[in-house]
Order: sequence, then structure tokens, then C-alpha cells
Amino acid sequence: MPKKAEFEYYKNIGQAGIDFSANKPFSDRVNAGALLNSIAAIYTVIHNHYGEAPLRIIDLGCGTGWSSNLFALSGHEVMGVDLSKDAIKEAKKKFQRPNLSYKALNYEELNKTGTFDVAIFIDSLHHADDEVKVLKNVRQILDKGGICIVCEPGKGHSTSPDALEAIRLYGVNERDMPPSVIKAAAKKAGFFKHEVFTHPSYAQKSAYKKFNSGKKKLINTKIGRLTSVAYANTLGKTREGLVVLYK
Repeated sequence: MPKKAEFEYYKNIGQAGIDFSANKPFSDRVNAGALLNSIAAIYTVIHNHYGEAPLRIIDLGCGTGWSSNLFALSGHEVMGVDLSKDAIKEAKKKFQRPNLSYKALNYEELNKTGTFDVAIFIDSLHHADDEVKVLKNVRQILDKGGICIVCEPGKGHSTSPDALEAIRLYGVNERDMPPSVIKAAAKKAGFFKHEVFTHPSYAQKSAYKKFNSGKKKLINTKIGRLTSVAYANTLGKTREGLVVLYK
């Protein structure tokens, strides 16, 4: 990981960028639906595994804390972790709840955080350059029977316009992280089982997005919509997916 760039990212994007990040998902009008869909999908996965019990959740690479706050709203005990002190400072200022805390830590320092039932990555693990090492550290802080939920951008992300712009402007690490990469790393890290679900943003686009140009307009038809949803739930999961790892 180009650590210096990652440490300084929030300082470099300025206050306007920090405010945009802290006010997600609603500040990002284009992607708000997809971001909310990711939170909803993660909530469903957690409920599938644990039912309604209040849990200890660690939100890894939480940035300015918006996702951690959404998990804490339902009464879970949540800790948001990010290596950027600037991001954590903003998170502590903006989101204050008795069941919500934040720490500025590297992934290598997770042993300082405690023990958790659920670990979550939302668009953050792909910034690491050694996902095996990171997942080993995560496995160590999960309680027996705990789960790690990984919701990351898949194939093609590293060459997308947004990723290339972030690399050019800020020097951060932008990688493709499809389910195959996550599964291989999880096996080396010692997780005994995994499940792959359709990526929430992929599911949302295939079911709801209206396409206005080119061949993609065919997706707007009834048959096109059914085909798109079926693809997202099958072959689409090999490109981009939500992966659940079991300790």
C-alpha cells in the first residue's frame, strides 16, 4: 500500500471533500441508492447469521464514519477504524453515540481493538496491497463463529475513470478485488468457509437502472430486465460480489 498517500488522502481532498465523504450516502446523489443498498445487504447478511441480537461490529477502513453510524443506529456496538487521523477526527466530531467509537489504526494494529462478532469492509480492502495479511489480522479479532463481510469493487475498477483520477490526484492504491481474489486470500488467512452473493450495486443496477443509450437500452424491456437480474445473480458474481467469510 502506498501508505503515505493513504495517510494524507483526507488532508489532500480538503474540507469540501471531507464534508462530501462524511455526509455519504446522501451527499453522493449519483451513488446514494447503491451505497444504501450495500448497507441493506450487509444488514440482511448479519440478520441471516445472528438474528436480532445486538452485536460487536468493527467497520474497517471506515473513512469519515458514515457507514459505522448507520450500523450503530440499530443498537449494535460499533467501532470504526481507519488509518487516517484526519478522517477519524471528522468521524468523532460528526457522529456521537454511546454505542459508537472510532480509532485511527492501521490494519496491522487490529489486536488493539478487542474482539468482534462481525468485521466489515466496504470499498476499503482494495486499498491494501496485502489482503492476506489484513484478513489474517481480522480473523484473529473475530470471536468464535464470527463473520467477515467484504463488499469491494470488482473487475475493471482499477482502470475506471474515477479510480484513475484518484490515482493521478492523490496517489492512492486502487485495485480490482473480485470474489476470486477475496476467496483466495481468505483461504490463506484461515477462514474455513465462504459465500458469494450478488454485489448490492450490481443487483440495484440490473433491477432498477434505466439505460438511455446503445444496446443497453434493451435492458429496460421486461425480458432484458429478467436477463440482467439473472446474469447479476450468476456470472455477474464472478466479476463483482459481496463475500461472507466464516471463522
